[in-house]
Amino acid sequence: MTTAGCDLVGQVRTIESPLMTDLVAAMWHLERIAETAGSPAEEAAHYDGRADDQLRGWVLANAERIQQALNTITAPYATTT
Repeated sequence: MTTAGCDLVGQVRTIESPLMTDLVAAMWHLERIAETAGSPAEEAAHYDGRADDQLRGWVLANAERIQQALNTITAPYATTT
């Protein structure tokens, strides 16, 4: 696994707020996942004996948690004053 994203965070940390630093790190990781994730069958192969539905549930539940966190983070910025 490359550490380029983590190296980027170290650079960003010196010029950005903690919020922006963490968002940049999360964005880098999520974009990397989007580019490298295998098909559901390929990903399921890493979980010997696990049902595809179980993996599907894990993926969707974690994506929902990410979405909820993003909603919480962005809500104060979405409101105009």
